[in-house]
Amino acid sequence: MLHQSTFAYNALTANLKTWLKSWCRTRDSNSLQSSQFEKFKRDKSRIPGYQNDYNAAVFRYAMLWSLLLVRCSNCGKCCEKTEMELSSKDIERLEETGYRLEEFAVIDDGVIRLRNVDGWCYFYSLADKKCRVYGKRPLGCYLYPIVYMVNEGAIVDELCPMEQTISEHELKTKGKILAKLLKKIDSERKCK
Repeated sequence: MLHQSTFAYNALTANLKTWLKSWCRTRDSNSLQSSQFEKFKRDKSRIPGYQNDYNAAVFRYAMLWSLLLVRCSNCGKCCEKTEMELSSKDIERLEETGYRLEEFAVIDDGVIRLRNVDGWCYFYSLADKKCRVYGKRPLGCYLYPIVYMVNEGAIVDELCPMEQTISEHELKTKGKILAKLLKKIDSERKCK
C-alpha cells in the first residue's frame, strides 16, 4: 500500500514539474500549456488519500503547488501579526510535530488562530527568518499570499513583496482551495 501511495505521489510530482517547466517557458508570452495542466488536474486524484480524506488531499495539492511555485523573499511579513485560522487538520498536523494546542493557538470569537508572540507567529524564528514547522504549516500558510477579504473574495495580499509574481491562474486555483478551507473551518466552528 505504501509503495503504491509513494509511486502515485512521485508520479504526480513529476507531472507537476513537467507542466511547471513548460508553463515557466511560456509564461512571458502568456501562453499556458492548457493540455498539460488539464492532465495534471486529472492526475491529482492519484494523490494518496484523495478519495478518503478530501482535506488531506487538498493540503497535499496545495503543498505541491507551494513547493514548486515558491517565490518567497523570506521577509517574514506574512508571519507578522498573523490572524491565520486553523482547521482541525492543521491542528492535528501541528500537534504531530510535538507542540501542544495551548502553545501555538488562541481562540478568538470562537475561531482557533495561530498565536502571536511579540507580534510574530508562534512558529516564526526571527533569528533564522523562517518557520519552525514549515513542512507541516497550516494550509492557509501554504496558500499565502492568497487571502480572503469579506467583500472582495480571494485576493493577493498587498503586504507580500512577491505579490506581482502571482498569476491570475494561481489566484483562481488557490482562491478555490482557500474558499473550501474557510467553509471547512466555519463548519467545524458550528459543530463545537
